[in-house]
Amino acid sequence: MIKEMKVTKFLSFFVLVGILSLLSGCGSIQLPAPSTSNNQKQQFSSELNKGNSLSYTSMVTADSFLNFTGIASSIGLQMPLELPNSKYDWIVTIEALEDKPFTVAQVNAMTRLLANDSNVYITYIGDTRWKTYQVKKTDELYGKVAIAHKLYSPLQPEGYTQAILEAYKLFIEANLSKLSFKHKKYNYTVTQAVDVSHKIAWFVAKNQQWAVIKLKADGGFSDTDVRRTMESLGLVKGFNAHQFFWRNTDFENADTNYMTVWTPEQSIDNKGAVTELVFGFSIPRSMAPLEIYNAMHNIVLYTQQELGGFVVNKYDEPLNTAKDIVNIKTIVKSLQEEDMQPGTGDALYVFETTYTK
Repeated sequence: MIKEMKVTKFLSFFVLVGILSLLSGCGSIQLPAPSTSNNQKQQFSSELNKGNSLSYTSMVTADSFLNFTGIASSIGLQMPLELPNSKYDWIVTIEALEDKPFTVAQVNAMTRLLANDSNVYITYIGDTRWKTYQVKKTDELYGKVAIAHKLYSPLQPEGYTQAILEAYKLFIEANLSKLSFKHKKYNYTVTQAVDVSHKIAWFVAKNQQWAVIKLKADGGFSDTDVRRTMESLGLVKGFNAHQFFWRNTDFENADTNYMTVWTPEQSIDNKGAVTELVFGFSIPRSMAPLEIYNAMHNIVLYTQQELGGFVVNKYDEPLNTAKDIVNIKTIVKSLQEEDMQPGTGDALYVFETTYTK
């Protein structure tokens, strides 16, 4: 298993304490005075966030449905003594001669040749901490350079083949041959890198899941009403007119959004009416997937109260929140068994933002 490989030291004690605190955190949720009947209010109150005290006020936002009491708002990230992502990258490290350090021009040349799924890291002379490198114009000297190639790509969903990685190594070796250096070291042989790549691909395929709840209406929702409701919740409109984001405002070094709301193209009729709203987030990329799911469910019920419609799961079947929660816990456990915490460094690096069922 992947566990045999060297794990990154990104996770901190505060994350573990915070997640435990989340499990016991409960809060009062404030809802606006709705224009529905008393029966509808009672039904909504009984469904919404059971176990919390509910009250109606003049304003509600998405953040009203979420309680992060007890979790650290910032995950401290210091420059590592070891290379980041070494568990999931194929890395070659070269060390400069004492009297001939690497120059900016040399490292720039290497960086420009690499694809988007490769990164360059450097250490300064006399410093053992690794820093991510980007093309520069300054005059600096470096003691070590590392070229890291990510061993997972959505374009290779079953993992890289031996032929692909052998060709990549030949390419890297040809460029390194232009430099003078003292030491060169790969963290994996080609065969090991292929094996690691296949294991990562299997792991991603197993856990790359989104938690999704849909709100549908046979007659459609008014596009104006949808936009007004989403904006009233504090969601930010995306580049696409039918996409809204619930931004992460609590955690640094975490995913940008807690949740996304979007409308599939086929759900927009020629009059601009919307027949389907999809609420969802990536489970492995979420800092607190159970808490976000519960909040998302409440947001969907609130939106239903405002717009009407009926609630279903991602497969257009009746929503079963208990089943969704079991699935989320299963994925979280799977990640933790590989020493990976949802929503933090390794998870954000390995799992893509693209929606998958």
